[in-house]
Amino acid sequence: MPRITISYRRADSDAIAGRIRDRLARHYGDRAVFMDIDNIPFGIDFREHIKGELASNDMLVAVVGPKWLGPGEDGRLRIADETDPVRIEIETALQRGIPVIPVLVQGAAMPGPGDLPDTMKSFAFHNAAPVDAGRDFHPHVDRLLRSMDRILKAKGAGAARRGWLLGVTAAACLGLVAAGIWLYQAKVTSTPPAAPVMAGSPPAQPAPTSPPAPEPVRPQAQPWQAFPQTAAAAFPAMVEKLKRDGYRLHMISPYAVDGTEHYASLGARRAGPSGRRVMA
Repeated sequence: MPRITISYRRADSDAIAGRIRDRLARHYGDRAVFMDIDNIPFGIDFREHIKGELASNDMLVAVVGPKWLGPGEDGRLRIADETDPVRIEIETALQRGIPVIPVLVQGAAMPGPGDLPDTMKSFAFHNAAPVDAGRDFHPHVDRLLRSMDRILKAKGAGAARRGWLLGVTAAACLGLVAAGIWLYQAKVTSTPPAAPVMAGSPPAQPAPTSPPAPEPVRPQAQPWQAFPQTAAAAFPAMVEKLKRDGYRLHMISPYAVDGTEHYASLGARRAGPSGRRVMA
């Protein structure tokens, strides 16, 4: 289910923004469409609240009416004010690469680049969808929905491809690491070849020696630990366990599994000054 936010200015387009929201909710589901981000709890930074609300958004629909720029009593446009919630919503979406669709209502025209702050001048070049409040309302919204469907479908396909590529990259990295570990262990455990015997030389006689005292057998710690799939929620606990066991995090590669973030990682041991295994 997508997450779509409607941005609008109440003094400019309150009624028709509500009608557009109802049509979008019928098409995508009531829980998929959000508006009134400016309903903010008291005592918190409203800029961070708005940015947090938009963090997981798939699309922003900006309803633009004749008073969208928001002329103030002093003649200064509200959109030029850094505290304007409409400005913060659109700036955040543009900075995060969230698709932004301007919707022109009540005969409004798109603002020009000179009407906008530097941080949102690109908004002036977004292709806008006109929506009439009269008898053409539903045909206009139908055309808007078809365009939104295409954008959301392309966005979902791109996210799936990125997740697949991350997964393949993580698997390839772990495969190379596993091959390196196998070669390292094979080298350590291989038996050295016997010294060659020259023709005609008498066999060497071993010198009499006393049998050496048996040494205690110590288990050899693994130099590496590989974790091909760790969920993001469990990753901090896994890193802490690596530290307790004397490993350092040597490699990490993120990827997605069914839309959930996972990590492929590798822990490595190394000897400290006293011969103990320590974290880097």
